[in-house]
Amino acid sequence: MLTRRSFLAVTTVGLAAPAILRYRPAWSAAARVRRNASTMAPTDPFFSDYAQAVEAMHQLPVSDQRNWRNQALIHIRHCTHGVSDFTHWHRWYVSYFEQICSKLIGKPDFALAYWDWEESKSKVPDPFFDLPKLNVVQWNDQSNEQSDNWGPGRVTTIGARGIARAQAMTSIPQFANSFLKTTLDSIRGQPDFEIFTGLLEGQPHGNAHVAVGSLHGARGHMGSGMSSLDPIFWLHHCNIDRIWAEWQANGNTSDDPKNTYPDSFYDADGKPVGSKTSTGALSLGSFDYIYDTIEPTVIGQISEKLDLQKFDAGGNSMMAKLNLTTPASIGSGASPGPALPNIERAVDVKVTDLVQALSEVRVFLAPETSLKAIEPSRIVARLEGVETPQNTDIAVGVFVNCPYLTPETPSDDKLCAGVFSFFGPGGPHGHHGGPRNVYIDLTDALRSVASQGRLAGNGFKVQLMAVPVAEGVPADTRIPFKGVTILSA
Repeated sequence: MLTRRSFLAVTTVGLAAPAILRYRPAWSAAARVRRNASTMAPTDPFFSDYAQAVEAMHQLPVSDQRNWRNQALIHIRHCTHGVSDFTHWHRWYVSYFEQICSKLIGKPDFALAYWDWEESKSKVPDPFFDLPKLNVVQWNDQSNEQSDNWGPGRVTTIGARGIARAQAMTSIPQFANSFLKTTLDSIRGQPDFEIFTGLLEGQPHGNAHVAVGSLHGARGHMGSGMSSLDPIFWLHHCNIDRIWAEWQANGNTSDDPKNTYPDSFYDADGKPVGSKTSTGALSLGSFDYIYDTIEPTVIGQISEKLDLQKFDAGGNSMMAKLNLTTPASIGSGASPGPALPNIERAVDVKVTDLVQALSEVRVFLAPETSLKAIEPSRIVARLEGVETPQNTDIAVGVFVNCPYLTPETPSDDKLCAGVFSFFGPGGPHGHHGGPRNVYIDLTDALRSVASQGRLAGNGFKVQLMAVPVAEGVPADTRIPFKGVTILSA
């Protein structure tokens, strides 16, 4: 079996350079460099600068659109989730917030940082607990807001967090899988935008929101449409944007629904900026910030560390023959009924020659390298028509042929393919909870089953185990879904 470290890079460094360098002219003029908060010292000036900006926003009158609560209202009233421009809208949102911070503290080069869930055992950086102005618990912010964009009910979350200081996301049994390097590398290596953004939003994004805001029944802001009342929100979304930016810099193509965002954002002076578009968010080069991970020298160093075998067999003619993998349906299974808390719900999926599908070659852009690469196919499940339950304090683990599955089986078990949760109730626009598709990469779990000699060529079981993340979830809470489609991607 090939691993990420043993796949073949089908290009040369010289051929890869144009894909890396196409953003370079704009980078040279960027005023802000977003760095990794998880590797910063607690005394790094970023934390005190950001705390100063958070305090300044709290001190602004409610008539000022830069006021802390008003910035959170933008999210609940206008944000997009579960749709193709989830990444696009949030890029604008975070960028304007960053400019407001810069203006209020008088530092033109101020840049937000990103919370890298892979670093420091994926814990929230200590200053977000130790510095009062960055600790949501210390602010008396009230959500108390209703927006049809988010859902019919009023959001009533409080300044609380469901995780403790120094607690790693990978130590949370219900969510650990989403923050493993193997999971994140699988997301980065998807050439199809719908699958890439579906995996990114549905797992590390949504599960971090739920874990930080809702674990143990915390009712914290991060679990709601008013999530941007928690200062860690902005670093969480910087990391989402960073992963998308890296994916784009590798040469992948993003979908563009050509949506407009009227009356959503305000500039550093608190003035409305007019309509922005999903098209305008596509190129990072049109913004005034960069990430410290996508400089060409950094990408070159990562490529060397991966020790990828490079060759120029056939040059451009060879490159022309190797197209990025296009997802193809290879099987499906119908839902036997809704998932219920603490009860296994298994879907029998039928697949045409699964063993062959697992061994076929896929072509993709290797994560963090801009090198075109090949490896055995990845098998992705698309759970279709998943509906948001009435009580959203629940996580759904997705397993493959697991003979010992119980509610206590952790999500970092080798037979767990992934886990998803529900970030907020549904609104009439379908952004947050109308029936949606959930993507889960089954590949590693399937290979674990195969290594045990328990994988048939014509199908397998996809098992859903819904587990409460807080007390009080009714036993009859239903999570309807239509079925599962299996994709070779």
